[in-house]
Amino acid sequence: MFCYHPGDPEKKRYLFIVKDLDLSITRGELLEAITIRGKCVVVAAADSFPIYDILLDNIVFGVGAYFPLKEIIGKHKIQEDLPF
Repeated sequence: MFCYHPGDPEKKRYLFIVKDLDLSITRGELLEAITIRGKCVVVAAADSFPIYDILLDNIVFGVGAYFPLKEIIGKHKIQEDLPF
C-alpha cells in the first residue's frame, strides 16, 4: 500500500503493509500507521491491493523500500468537537 504524509507538499510516497486482509482502502482515505516515529496519520495514495510474497520482494527492491515494512493499523477516525 502506497501512502504519503498529509501536509507533505511533494507527497512523497512510502510503501506500507496492511496485515488486515478485510480492510478495504481507497485512494485519499486517512489511515493510521506505525512508523519509526510512532503512530501517525497517512493518506492512501492508491487503492489497496493484495500481492504475493515473491512480488512483494520485487516491489520493495524496485521502489527502494526496506523490510520490515511499516504497518497500516486501520482507518483514521476523526473526532468531532463535542458541544460542551
